[in-house]
Amino acid sequence: MRRIKIQSWKEKDEKGNVLDANTLSALSYCLNVGLSSERIAGWDKARMVNALDRAFIKAKETGTLELEEAQYAFLKKLVEKHMPAIWGGSKDILGAITEFIDAKEVK
Repeated sequence: MRRIKIQSWKEKDEKGNVLDANTLSALSYCLNVGLSSERIAGWDKARMVNALDRAFIKAKETGTLELEEAQYAFLKKLVEKHMPAIWGGSKDILGAITEFIDAKEVK
């Protein structure tokens, strides 16, 4: 199992509006892009996405994202492949993603 503390920050959209963002919104973006672009399908993947959805909902309540190893590996692969490079210019997003990528296994 991996436990990732949810970080929050403010960011601006293209119109200059200030938005609330956090680790979950960044991970959700990568998940959605990855699922769409790779056309990931199948019963096992649907169950995985459902498990991630439940973990994200729980994390909103607790402030900590808890993922089983298979869930973590699946999401990490999508984040590593589909994270926009421009996020490297934001210390908040980069910090949250780095904490996710570097999460240690908890037994």
